[in-house]
Amino acid sequence: MIDSDNFYVGKIADCDQIVNRHPRFAKAFEFLKRPDLFTLPVGRYELDGDNMWAMIQDAELKPFGDIQHPEVHATYIDIQAPLTGPETIGLLPLASDALAKVPFNAKKDIGFFDAKTQPATLVPGDFAVLMPPYGAHAPCRSMDGARKIRKLVIKIRK
Repeated sequence: MIDSDNFYVGKIADCDQIVNRHPRFAKAFEFLKRPDLFTLPVGRYELDGDNMWAMIQDAELKPFGDIQHPEVHATYIDIQAPLTGPETIGLLPLASDALAKVPFNAKKDIGFFDAKTQPATLVPGDFAVLMPPYGAHAPCRSMDGARKIRKLVIKIRK
């Protein structure tokens, strides 16, 4: 388990331990624990309009490598969970001076940059909470080569 102000990585079965950290987490975790989650088709699922939605995605994982392209968000918290196989997410806590140097697209709520991150490998049954703005992360990575998985991403307005 990883638990900090920027990241939380743990088991879905234990998500109640952090439900009080945000007022929308209860509804997000309810979706995360759906028994039919693995059979839902790819697409967007409205949970609370622009405040919160879920996406089932088919993701192409890239090898972890020495340098990743982590992303940061300003407005939305990410909850990510692999559904069909392991996924490595690179984690990098940012300081405010580093964040100021990231080219940011406010309309898409995302900025990308090049950096080394620390790997955290999630398996089905795990999830990660990635907190803006300092929780930089490089999702869709693999420690064992390129491959595809199905995953869940929940976006929550902070």
